Amino acid sequence: MCDDDRKRIQRWLSDFVGRPVESVQHLPLNYRWEFTRRHPYYQMFWHVTERNDDSDADEEPEARFQRDMAELILALVNVSGAAIAPDTEWDNLSPDDRWQIWSEGALSRIQLKGLVATLIGTLSRDALRSVSALLWQASQIEDGDTAAEYRLLRSVVHGEFPDFEGYLPDLIVTVSPSASETAISRVLSQVVREYRRDHHIATTRLRVAQFDSYLRAWDLREGWESGSYHRDRERLLRDIAAEIGLPDATICDRYKAAFRLITGHDYSPECWWQIVGRFKAAGLLGDGNAPISRRAGRTRSVAGHSESGFTSEGNFLEALFPGVDDVELDVMSDELFEALRTETSTTDIIKQFALEQTALPAIESLRALLKESV
Repeated sequence: MCDDDRKRIQRWLSDFVGRPVESVQHLPLNYRWEFTRRHPYYQMFWHVTERNDDSDADEEPEARFQRDMAELILALVNVSGAAIAPDTEWDNLSPDDRWQIWSEGALSRIQLKGLVATLIGTLSRDALRSVSALLWQASQIEDGDTAAEYRLLRSVVHGEFPDFEGYLPDLIVTVSPSASETAISRVLSQVVREYRRDHHIATTRLRVAQFDSYLRAWDLREGWESGSYHRDRERLLRDIAAEIGLPDATICDRYKAAFRLITGHDYSPECWWQIVGRFKAAGLLGDGNAPISRRAGRTRSVAGHSESGFTSEGNFLEALFPGVDDVELDVMSDELFEALRTETSTTDIIKQFALEQTALPAIESLRALLKESV
């Protein structure tokens, strides 16, 4: 891949808003799933990561590109490995009782791939070269050659390698199972307190009992049902409050709490458009209303217009959504976002952006969602 291709991919990916890992890693496992499967990126890209077989040898370059990009985007929302269909309910995923200790969110088991990713992301280039050489030597030791294994392990412990005296980040520690539970609890509590103090981390107070009400407010507003979004079922928060019989402010607070847990960011109209709205506008998220399409053969002339990063050469999203050839990607631009928030009439917006008249219901729905007080 040439430098220009790398720069284009970096530019495309910079338009996606990542979810900080700390926003979900403290959650119980079942709610990690509930808040992740509702994320728009998961909805759009989970199926692209599926493989038809275990071999990539016969994979077409376009399919490989689509899968690689989808995996990168899902990694932005803390998803790695095989993605699960978002209509899968937690009861069909629930781990057995041995995993119960990990399901409260306070502790997480470390997979080998997580450890390798941590090393790649934190070690210096010199340290990585040393680790690479040591692992290669270990791979050449024959099974049962304990003497060779001992010599290599001894060289790791007593040898001089760059940065080997440093510590892994984020409180990756070992626990001695032979120590008493009292000692483990006391020392672990002290280590965590000191780490919080040194890194200015406040204790997270989980309102797990409220999570279902957060999800309900999100689902009703965004039209989520049975594992997917339905744009013709979107509703305003004030209408939801009237139906449920609660104050508007309560429903707004629940929706904003869900938004924070799903996206990792506080709600704002700009953030909602960046992560949710523009994909709805292009017809890439949810079914129901048709996507907002421009008139065939028409171009629009808008002062100061600059094309969205998604319409730059390569048509990144078109490559990720094969078969969706009628999507007009420039309706995802910030210009449309700004127009929807003004007092400009829907008819004038349709003229300004040279849209089809069939776009009117979708424009009205997006405008209502953006302009309501959240």
